[in-house]
Amino acid sequence: MFGISNDPNKVKDYKKYNKKLNKIKEASKTNYFKTQFKMFSDNLKATWKLIGTIINRKKAQQGTLIQKLLYKGKCYNDKASICRQLNSHFINVGQDFAAQLPNYKSY
Repeated sequence: MFGISNDPNKVKDYKKYNKKLNKIKEASKTNYFKTQFKMFSDNLKATWKLIGTIINRKKAQQGTLIQKLLYKGKCYNDKASICRQLNSHFINVGQDFAAQLPNYKSY
């Protein structure tokens, strides 16, 4: 079954120990993060860093920046114009979407 022993008693003991160990590890992890959140309760930056650690967020690696953007039929290659187009898109996306919705009368 596990490649080390075919003795059912050893396998049973292993599973029991492994389950107990995992519960202890999870409880320790929970306790650690509770303590960390209490310690950094007044430090927003440290709190968000801790949250990033918990969700296993990885920082963007160099070289993953947008090199080229095709937007509304035009191609943008330099950082400044790409930034302006992205800003324009995200600033106006809600308003543009709302304009596409059909009008309705509220009663």
